[in-house]
Amino acid sequence: MEYEELADRCQLTEEEKVNKVLRYVAQSHRDLWRTMDGYKNKDWDEFCQDLCKAYIGTTEEGRHSTHRVQEFCHR
Repeated sequence: MEYEELADRCQLTEEEKVNKVLRYVAQSHRDLWRTMDGYKNKDWDEFCQDLCKAYIGTTEEGRHSTHRVQEFCHR
């Protein structure tokens, strides 16, 4: 993960990594990320696991399918 590499080079603590990552995330995702246990506990490893669980199965194909269904409904 590029962010993690940069954070490590800057010698950020685990808590700082959690707090600062939201700067690089779309506003629409921030509220969700703040509800995750890893974010609340300021535990970087736990937070990364939470993110993986939340986004597992989010594939390019799935996004296109969702978009097509919404487009169809709109018509």
